[in-house]
Amino acid sequence: MTNLKQFYLSNNELNCLPNEIGKLLKLEKLFLNNNNLVSLPNEIGELANMKYLDLRWNYLTTLPEEIKNCKNLKYLSLTGNNFSEEEKEKIISWFEGTNCKIIW
Repeated sequence: MTNLKQFYLSNNELNCLPNEIGKLLKLEKLFLNNNNLVSLPNEIGELANMKYLDLRWNYLTTLPEEIKNCKNLKYLSLTGNNFSEEEKEKIISWFEGTNCKIIW
């Protein structure tokens, strides 16, 4: 699985992701929409090749700060989660000066 480039985990009622997600170093696209996620492991920040991360329609209120290490991220979809305005501003600040488009 270490050679995975795309991982589709949408619509699976997932409550959490294992820390081992950070070992998928070649991963470029990760689809986690329509699950029951309330948090992400810090290891998500180890996915340096990630370009597309779909987290729509979960129960997230925060993201781990390590996600800002995903320097190649171009698209981050966060629609339908429970982020406060303060958390949104923090996430936006992590990606300032990058080409990452954040969808609320």
